[in-house]
Amino acid sequence: MQFFLTTASDLPKIAQRLGAEHSRRVQKGQQGVEHLFEALAAAAMKVDLEPLRPMDVGRTLHCFAKARAVHAALFEALASYAARHAVSFRALEMADVVKSLRIVRWHPSNTKLQLLADAVTKKSSSFTVSQASEVLISFAEMRQMAPDVYNVLGKHLLKLDPIVGYHVTATDASNVLRAHAMSMVLNKKLIDMMAFRLQQKALLDSVDVRLAANILWAFAKLQRIDTGVVTVVSDRVRHELEARQTKHPTAYASPLAWALATLRADQSLIVSLLSSTSLADATPWRACVLLWAIDAAGLTLQQPGVQPFVASLCGTLKSSSAFFTSSTACTATWSLASLKHVDAELFARILESLASGDWGELRKMTGKELIDLVCSYAESNVPRVDELQLAVARELHSKRTQAADMGRLAWALASSRASNSKQLFRMVSLWARKEDLKRLAVEDLSNLVWAATTLGTDRALRDYASTLIESNLSAKGA
Repeated sequence: MQFFLTTASDLPKIAQRLGAEHSRRVQKGQQGVEHLFEALAAAAMKVDLEPLRPMDVGRTLHCFAKARAVHAALFEALASYAARHAVSFRALEMADVVKSLRIVRWHPSNTKLQLLADAVTKKSSSFTVSQASEVLISFAEMRQMAPDVYNVLGKHLLKLDPIVGYHVTATDASNVLRAHAMSMVLNKKLIDMMAFRLQQKALLDSVDVRLAANILWAFAKLQRIDTGVVTVVSDRVRHELEARQTKHPTAYASPLAWALATLRADQSLIVSLLSSTSLADATPWRACVLLWAIDAAGLTLQQPGVQPFVASLCGTLKSSSAFFTSSTACTATWSLASLKHVDAELFARILESLASGDWGELRKMTGKELIDLVCSYAESNVPRVDELQLAVARELHSKRTQAADMGRLAWALASSRASNSKQLFRMVSLWARKEDLKRLAVEDLSNLVWAATTLGTDRALRDYASTLIESNLSAKGA
């Protein structure tokens, strides 16, 4: 189907009709009209868009965003229009523009975003709570560090609070908190105000699992572990999980699990979340975050439902066609090794993925992460561990490492029994001769002694570390 626009003013009218039709079809479980939005966008690029009014731009973007219909050329043209004419936009129209760009993950250039940010600060006093919260989260998700936007809108919201306090919705509070957590432009008074509002029954009763995930994620990111709102929102999550008995997608189950583990929530709540999570939409990263949360929360494979869920996560990772990045490789292997669930097939696949890129992902890792990776594979009994150890050894020459990490590396080299472990242990020996081993904990010294003994090398290091252990133990005994 083709559209023929006489003037630019036809664009928002047709977009609104298509938007209504799209919503009607989706509500009936039918296919949407994304293809018609694509045709409309193509037609719009053939007319001059300059005669559009600010309200037309906001409405058009809103309709396209609602249908998740992205047309690069049209979005760029409308974003450029909004940036050029930003001072002419009302608060509602500006909120529509930035919210729509966020929804479809369209990131204009920093120059255009800065023009939009300048317009927002000038019109800050006109925004409602909902509009201000949408603007804040939009700039945060578009990774636009615009301190003026956060500061000015933050002050505006604090002024509004006594007037509209109980009209703040849970979504508004969630947006404001997440925006602050993502941008790390902290307004303590505003964060405290939103935390206080969320503890009011009127707001708390409207918090579902998705909103709870956003709220708790924000508090975990802000390191606000001991705040009362964490307790009441966690209790709300428990209530929702028990009452609804529905499966939740990993899109918000994954960040929620991460938040609960970070906030040291009760283990039973995390187990309940796992049993209520569907992996149908799981990406490798979400699966890895869930594995990390299970391990960080101190769960074991013996607890009801944990082992089957971990096995399912491994299945998700094995079936993915995506290459493993430094983050996913490190998180998955470390968490699984810590849980004592070493899936040989998955570990081998991760190793092959890292090797296929000439070990390039290792360059993105810190010294600790590299040693974590070697430790994770130490007892895996999968092929090519010797290649991994050699690649890590090369990278460690340019990384900063802690003394305890080198002790763990010694343990890993000895535990893997790879063909090059004895040779690579020389690196640990050279490091030990430059360090003051008296600063090491008994556990780290024990790793050095055990590794040197197992590999049958560096007797001098073994004896010296043994002497230090005896001295430490004697001092503690005294």
